Amino acid sequence: MKKLLSLVIVILTVLMSIELIAIADNAIGFLPEGTRTVTFLTYISREEYAYCVERYYKNEALGVEPDEEMLECYGVARYYEAALQRQVSLRKGDREQAKVAEEQMEQAYGQMGELAPVRDRIDEVIER
Repeated sequence: MKKLLSLVIVILTVLMSIELIAIADNAIGFLPEGTRTVTFLTYISREEYAYCVERYYKNEALGVEPDEEMLECYGVARYYEAALQRQVSLRKGDREQAKVAEEQMEQAYGQMGELAPVRDRIDEVIER
């Protein structure tokens, strides 16, 4: 019984440590060396795409070298930004700028890799 309780305590401690790391990462989010992929993925899972755009530009300004996963997150940020621009252009009646934004959306979609299914959700969010 004592060994079982010790095992349960160890498992709970590990789980709590993982949760605390995730919470700290979300709270800090932006580190001096740039935003990490896990933070982008958290924003994407919460549908907080505007934060992805912000963090994308901050990483670019800091010269962060993105890995393959981060490039996919950047694709999501670029797609969201272009989709917003398209929506604004359509509301203003500027079909030419909307067309440019659509081309940017297609380019960004091609960079989204495994995150490509997020496109449909972004489109729903933008249309609200």
